[in-house]
Amino acid sequence: MYRFSLQCYVSEDIAIAVRHAADERHMSVSQWLKNIIIETLDDDQNLSADEQLLRQTIFASIALDAILSEHPNDKLRDRAFAAYHRQLERHGLTRPSSSNEDQ
Repeated sequence: MYRFSLQCYVSEDIAIAVRHAADERHMSVSQWLKNIIIETLDDDQNLSADEQLLRQTIFASIALDAILSEHPNDKLRDRAFAAYHRQLERHGLTRPSSSNEDQ
């Protein structure tokens, strides 16, 4: 594994605060900064994980609608949407105002 060095210049008060934070955790400044960077990048990746989940959910709902549309029981899709709407109401959620759900 390769290691790369990062460097930046900060004011004296920031340097003192970083040294203090690292000392409180019994860490070197380098290790403390490395942990901060990793945590920050992990937070950014969590945002993309949320986006990934949204993308997968959208795909799954479209795929399920396609399967229901082609199912031999032509009433199954309507029953599924009726049950979906009942669950929305049960949870206090409103129906989407403009969608292709009712087609």
